[in-house]
Amino acid sequence: MTGKKQILVVEDEAITAMDIQRRLKNLGYNVPVVVSSGEKAIEKVKENNPDLVLMDINLNREMDGIEAASQIHSFSDIPVIFMTAYSDEKTIERAKITEPYAYMLKPIKERELQINIDIAFFKHKIQKMSLENEGLIRASKTKSEFMMAMSHELRTPLNSIIGFSDLLKKKEFGELNEVQKKYIDNIHVSGNNLLMIINDILDLSKVEADKIDLSFEKMSIADVINISIAIVKDFAKQKKIQVITEIDPELDFIEADRDRIRQVLFNILNNAIKFSKPMGIVTLTARKEGDMAQISVSDIGIGIKEEDIGRLFKEFEQLDKGASRQYGGTGLGLVISKKLIELHGGKIWVKSRYGEGTIFTFTLPIITKDT
Repeated sequence: MTGKKQILVVEDEAITAMDIQRRLKNLGYNVPVVVSSGEKAIEKVKENNPDLVLMDINLNREMDGIEAASQIHSFSDIPVIFMTAYSDEKTIERAKITEPYAYMLKPIKERELQINIDIAFFKHKIQKMSLENEGLIRASKTKSEFMMAMSHELRTPLNSIIGFSDLLKKKEFGELNEVQKKYIDNIHVSGNNLLMIINDILDLSKVEADKIDLSFEKMSIADVINISIAIVKDFAKQKKIQVITEIDPELDFIEADRDRIRQVLFNILNNAIKFSKPMGIVTLTARKEGDMAQISVSDIGIGIKEEDIGRLFKEFEQLDKGASRQYGGTGLGLVISKKLIELHGGKIWVKSRYGEGTIFTFTLPIITKDT
């Protein structure tokens, strides 16, 4: 049984109409009304909004089934199955214009009727899902473009705030008392934190809108690693974290976007230090694995619960609200890193034991496919 889906039958031969109605009811469909003209079919679709129309093409009226289906499609996406006793090429070509879900020859066989209705409902469901997905994609792209525009607009005044606070910190316009120093430091730190958040949102929006262009070059992976470690050096020193590296001598140059790989390394190293316990160790290893470079960053920090690992690379996810307040961050760094690695043709994954530590690993092609 198929459930009580409602079908409108449009057939001008009374005996044939009654037979089709009976067969449909036997199959478990609801057939509350049968009409004999295209005009009535249009009227009933507007009134009752059935799930499907079973339409005879050759109606002995001013409007035939093809014209009726065309008008129905102008205001509804309801699936239409055509029935006819004729199969000439001219009729078939006319029928194709209305994009029917099926085309059945009379006399109608019950098994064939069931199969065509099932297929029509399935095709209609797939088409609706496709349209919904297209709508979601358009909405996502619009959102990304809006976020890009807003991020650009916010960065301009924020850079001014940070710049002027820098000047005041340097005492370019005279000495500051202790209270003024405290306020200027707060402005400077808060401004830089906000700029980091805006930059993360801008990068994410660019990736989602396919607006990121990678600039591939031959680069020393050791140099990029050392620069990335130098950037987080002060942060590691503050937390008394030792950062050590183990770089495979066979892994020398790779082809990648230097700035984007440095960004990925910064995000992962910064997280490792942020969530490490004081006096801990963060280890970065890089080695050659076939035609790929494999880079891992491990820590002996707070770790991640097994049920939370799948949420790591989701936008704006904070695994622990208490931890997010304590350690800060938007949750976008890893999302952006994953997308950048995938744009390079690599993969990123994580292994962790809660309370013991975490290892982030990603791969990159040593030579890009385009070269």
